[in-house]
Amino acid sequence: MPELGPIFYLDAWPMADPMLVVASAAGAYQMTQEHSLPKYGFLRDFFRPVTGDYDLITMEGEMWKKWRSIFNPGFSSTHLMTLVPGILEDTLIFCDILRGHVRKDDMFPMEELTISLTVDVIGRVT
Repeated sequence: MPELGPIFYLDAWPMADPMLVVASAAGAYQMTQEHSLPKYGFLRDFFRPVTGDYDLITMEGEMWKKWRSIFNPGFSSTHLMTLVPGILEDTLIFCDILRGHVRKDDMFPMEELTISLTVDVIGRVT
């Protein structure tokens, strides 16, 4: 496998548009924090029906900065570490449920269980 480095150009023509792949924290920081580069148009088209262009994924410039500063405290590492015990508790319950199915040797759908775990964690941390 070739060594592509931390930032490289990927052209998957004709299946996809060309893209710049950023595989380093420093490169990602430079492209998202130091310089506000335009977001990929496909993302905006994908999220528009759900968000009406009001989401952090596709916002640009001053509007993005305003909303990002509002949400920043919730994503600080200090705050996130306070949430770990609760997330762990919900995850352990999920694991117990999975072990119960394994002991019964039954086939079961994972979708409902994983959605329940997701809702439990979101409900706990918000």
